[in-house]
Amino acid sequence: MYIFFSLQKFFQSKTCILFLIKESHFLGYVVFLHHTLLRTKTKKRMFKKLNKKHEKFFKGQVSEESLHQSIHSYLGILSHADQHEVSQTVTNAFWR
Repeated sequence: MYIFFSLQKFFQSKTCILFLIKESHFLGYVVFLHHTLLRTKTKKRMFKKLNKKHEKFFKGQVSEESLHQSIHSYLGILSHADQHEVSQTVTNAFWR
C-alpha cells in the first residue's frame, strides 16, 4: 500500500492508477491475469456450428474431411485457452 500512496503523490491528480483485477475481452477470449478462457458466446456459436455440420455430415451433404477440418479448427481455437474440458467434450461428441 505504501507504493500505491507514494505513486499517487508522484503523479498528477489527472493520472489514475488502476489495478488489473478485471478481465479483458479480446478476439473471442476472456483474458485474465493468470489464465485465458473462451467467451461464452463464442463457445455457444462453436457448438451450434459443429452440430449443424455434424447433421449435414449424416445427411451426406458434407464430406468427412470437411467435418474433421472443422473439428481441428475449433480444437486449435480451444488450445489457446485454458479449456481442456470443452476440448474433451468436442472430441468425444463429434469425433468418429
